[in-house]
Amino acid sequence: MAHIPHYFAAAGVADKHFGWEHCTPEKIADRAIHRLIDKITVGPPPTEHFERHRQGATVAIRTTDGRSFASTVFLPLQERARDR
Repeated sequence: MAHIPHYFAAAGVADKHFGWEHCTPEKIADRAIHRLIDKITVGPPPTEHFERHRQGATVAIRTTDGRSFASTVFLPLQERARDR
């Protein structure tokens, strides 16, 4: 469970970040995260700028009132700091 994109996204939304603590049995069993997993759809892999998506993703959120928000991250914060 902890290694599927649905879990990564749900844990990030539930806790407003994603880190090593999300690999613990307690977090993997977290009910708040599991309530979000079924609401997540994973789209196709990127076709543009593929080399920049080493560890990144684009996340889009559609609210119940129809608003949409999207953000793309090409590298985690730790990687971006190390690449400088």
